[in-house]
Amino acid sequence: MLKIMMISTVFLLGSVAYADDQAPVEDLSAPAAVQTDVAVSASQLDAMTLQQRVARLENVVKNQSQAANQSATLQQSLQDLRGQVEVLTNDNQMLREQQRKLYMDLNQRLTKLEGGKVTAVVPMPVDADAKANPDEYAAYQKAYNFIPNHQFVEATTALQAFLKQYPKGAYTPNANYWLGEVLLAQGKADEAQQQFQTVVQQYPKNNKVPDAMLKLAFINYDKGNIDAATKQLQEVQKQFPNTTAARLAAAKLVVINQSKNNNQNDGSDDDSSS
Repeated sequence: MLKIMMISTVFLLGSVAYADDQAPVEDLSAPAAVQTDVAVSASQLDAMTLQQRVARLENVVKNQSQAANQSATLQQSLQDLRGQVEVLTNDNQMLREQQRKLYMDLNQRLTKLEGGKVTAVVPMPVDADAKANPDEYAAYQKAYNFIPNHQFVEATTALQAFLKQYPKGAYTPNANYWLGEVLLAQGKADEAQQQFQTVVQQYPKNNKVPDAMLKLAFINYDKGNIDAATKQLQEVQKQFPNTTAARLAAAKLVVINQSKNNNQNDGSDDDSSS
């Protein structure tokens, strides 16, 4: 539509200019030579004005066309970004679900290796003076029961409430440990790390310390802190030999060593090929 209007305007102006050239206004009182010069000058002036108007209209059309192209490009880029966000969101949900299954499977294996005993449900007291009362045990059991059903959000809330109500109870170290487990299952590694460190540092004689140290090593490994993870795994083997945690630590060290050897071999191949 804009181009049609521009063409119509140019045609109209051209017609006017042509008419002026064919029938100039004559001043009968002036000489003939003077009349001719005046008519030519007016025609040139009209022609310059027409060209300027055409150029201006062309610039307007060009700018609008560029703006339309930019808008289409931006819309396509926005659609692409939305698609990428949707894919990443789905991948994140799948990874979280896989992580939950992984840690629950590990917990079940630990239980089988320990002869079917679930040490978290019937833990040892922190010290001789710490004795669990029935209310504390009931609160702890209620919180723990969410875990086998994979209700990690509910377990997190219940364990946090338990720790607030019983900060120095007989089951407090175990609550810290399992709070770390459910946080880790939800992908909250930093928060889980704090809970495992609390068990190791504040309750060094508790029966969940080996498992807490093992999980700290796993977290460091997942973060890429291979040296720190290796030292922690070796410490688990040293302090708690012949335990499930020690066996799992040994298995993880085998994986780490194999990975290091593979990387060294890859480096040697690259050097030889170059």
